[in-house]
Amino acid sequence: MFEMNALVISGQLQFGDYWRVNLWYLLRKLWFLVVLFVLAGVGYPALLLCARLFDVGQLRDVRPSVGAFLFVPGVMSIFILLTYHSARRRWASNKLAQQPVQYRFSADGVETSGALSDGRMSWDAVRAAHELQSSFVLFTADNQVNIIPKRFFQERAQIDGLREMLRQMLGQRAKVRACIGSGE
Repeated sequence: MFEMNALVISGQLQFGDYWRVNLWYLLRKLWFLVVLFVLAGVGYPALLLCARLFDVGQLRDVRPSVGAFLFVPGVMSIFILLTYHSARRRWASNKLAQQPVQYRFSADGVETSGALSDGRMSWDAVRAAHELQSSFVLFTADNQVNIIPKRFFQERAQIDGLREMLRQMLGQRAKVRACIGSGE
């Protein structure tokens, strides 16, 4: 195995970190539905406008209702509110996630230590890694993740170091940005 320096970071997860990952995950899983709703939300008013402007016979007498225009934003708002409420409940019940934690990334895997628990997982246990704008998300199962906020890192070089380590250890399973030295 190649030589790799261990990377140690620490911090405390906040609800905002947890919420952003939950919203990202929802949109990632339901992207088709979101696109469909956006198209319907734009398409229906555009269809009615064109019918009025170009005097299309069958659609000329269709009366747009406020409910029809509010349906798509309403459904999207309900999805987001339900996701928020669910995330809030799960966050409140997960005392382990609310404790300060230290991560140690090395060629052997990922080690975590905190006041209430310690753990270690090999890189083989990480199914996928994604880099979001404000965090890294390590999937260990379909609905089980480790959230590593970028604010845990002291300097940008540490973020680049984790990106490179994820690429080397996970290969195609790592969906991370290019490092700053490689033309990001």
